[in-house]
Amino acid sequence: MPLLDLSNVTRTLKSVLEQNLARPSLGGLTVTVTPLPPEKVASAQNTLSLHLYHVAEESYYTNRPGPGADPPNVAKNPLALCLYYILTAHHESTDADFDPFTQQNLMGLAIKTFHDFPVITDRTVVNGSSTPVLHPDLVGRDNNLQIIMRPITPEDATAFWTTEDQRTARLSAYYEVRVVMLEPEKPRTMPGIVYALGTFLVNIGSPSIGSSRSQVRFALPPSTGVSDPQTVESTPARVSTDATLPHNRLELLGTNLAIGRSRALVWRNALWAKLGSPAVTLVPGLNPSWSFLFGSDRVVVDIAPELQLDVTTTLPVFPGLYSASLHVVKDEEVVLGHLKQILDSSNEVGFFVIPRLVGHGPPGLDSRVVVTVAPTFDLTEPALDVQLIVEGRLYHRDFLAAPPSPSDNDGRFEVAAHAITLQPLFSVASPGEHPIRLVVNGAESQPFWIVIP
Repeated sequence: MPLLDLSNVTRTLKSVLEQNLARPSLGGLTVTVTPLPPEKVASAQNTLSLHLYHVAEESYYTNRPGPGADPPNVAKNPLALCLYYILTAHHESTDADFDPFTQQNLMGLAIKTFHDFPVITDRTVVNGSSTPVLHPDLVGRDNNLQIIMRPITPEDATAFWTTEDQRTARLSAYYEVRVVMLEPEKPRTMPGIVYALGTFLVNIGSPSIGSSRSQVRFALPPSTGVSDPQTVESTPARVSTDATLPHNRLELLGTNLAIGRSRALVWRNALWAKLGSPAVTLVPGLNPSWSFLFGSDRVVVDIAPELQLDVTTTLPVFPGLYSASLHVVKDEEVVLGHLKQILDSSNEVGFFVIPRLVGHGPPGLDSRVVVTVAPTFDLTEPALDVQLIVEGRLYHRDFLAAPPSPSDNDGRFEVAAHAITLQPLFSVASPGEHPIRLVVNGAESQPFWIVIP
């Protein structure tokens, strides 16, 4: 994730040097690391100056479009930077004499440190510490700092230091730290989603899934005069794990889906992969709350909030993007006394498991509105990325502190297990219907409106 304070990068590099040079195997030195430019360091002992002297944009990321649809869109994408440092050793003996041998020792140890730790991540620790060396403000934000020693020629180094032939080049090393992402502007609007995708190549004789499909049910706002629930077909499928919702089924459409002696659905999801289950076979016998129907041209699945992987492991079915494929045992033969199965697999198709909005309360005295979510998962789970868009404007997740003024409509929201509390950007004193979209891990809820009577 992007950052705002470049000094946190310098503080991280400073900590790496100080902690590594304190290792007993390197002499257990107590070294002072300062961000001052070398010429500003005077009468110092056992000191390294690590000075940021230049910043440049990483051209690979230039002008990439950011999220959202509001101009200027490029402002919503992080600015990628390369930071350039000069590392210089300083040591003067007690009588203020220049001590080149100590300086050269310090320089060798410092260069070895950056050689041994060329990439700094959340998990990087130094000298046996249990605390990550990365600055606390950068931890947990996917910041990876690459430290690269620049091949400066002796002539370039001399030119760096010489001023009117009055100063000799100091012993220094030059480093590039990349890629540092500066935090962008937050998007104010978010575009809609694509509802239809298609697959057009099939392998004759093998199972093939062309698309996923589902029915999405929602209620129109009162101003339309329509009170009956509406149903639209969605491709790719957008299904909920809410068992109380009728016709909430995942359909996988294709050809040759009923061939073979046995069949099994295999699902994939990014969160499951992080939990050590990159490909999950759905076993009907372990999941009585699920239902499966295999036909020649479709597979129909009713899903539940949890999936029993085996007798001891249960996986949550969180909202997000999933993929499904069909694995088929076409035939079985006994070869040299062993049973050999002839297997075949279909292609994978994507579908969404979506959160479902079920209602909202009236605005409170502090202007906040509470929207309830079907209790099929816990919104506060750290693995869930929750976004809220109201009337096309992206709200920002925050833990609301003291109640603001009723007129303080600032576009923030907070989440509870099965509810969202938002401070709207619209006036709750005026009647109106305000479309709201809840997006969890990229999966968007059904159409829903906040109605202020």
